Amino acid sequence: MTLPQLHGETEWIIARAMIAELDAYLKSDQVFWPLAPNTPLGSQLPQLTIGGLLEALARAEAAADELSADQRAELSTIRQQHDRSRADRPVAYEQHAVREIHSRLNQWAAFLDEAGRRPTDLAYYAHEVRARAKIDLLAGVLGGALPASDKKRIADLDAQLRDRWEPGPFVWDARLQAAFPPDRCWWLYGRWPE
Repeated sequence: MTLPQLHGETEWIIARAMIAELDAYLKSDQVFWPLAPNTPLGSQLPQLTIGGLLEALARAEAAADELSADQRAELSTIRQQHDRSRADRPVAYEQHAVREIHSRLNQWAAFLDEAGRRPTDLAYYAHEVRARAKIDLLAGVLGGALPASDKKRIADLDAQLRDRWEPGPFVWDARLQAAFPPDRCWWLYGRWPE
């Protein structure tokens, strides 16, 4: 497994495909929404989720220097469309985010359990920690609407990781540090010992 590469145009394509489906997604009861493979990425597009869209936006914005002026302008429009959809359908947005955070917590807990039983290299961790990053992004948009049980589960899983965590360098592309600062996202700054 390789470290997740940051490529501005790829993230821009993902964000663009996701925003095109966001309103239909919010009207559905699905947590993971398949995207039509009619983009240059074809079937390599991830499924649409609130956390996935927020991650794609953060990644595209971090690599905006790789985008053309038109792509940067469209990226700003994508962010505005996201904010407008969130404001227009707050209940549906919140429900999707809460259901996704439950799924991401299960995914992250399964990784921590597995990693606790066997050596885990940095590349594998750097890939799997994307679940924790989505949890962070979802908790950020939910704010006070984040259920107390989920807050507790996040704290419990973080404590489980801290027991073995060794602080160190940022595990992803350095351009993402502004979106995931060390005071909030300490789990991206260091390593899980092998």
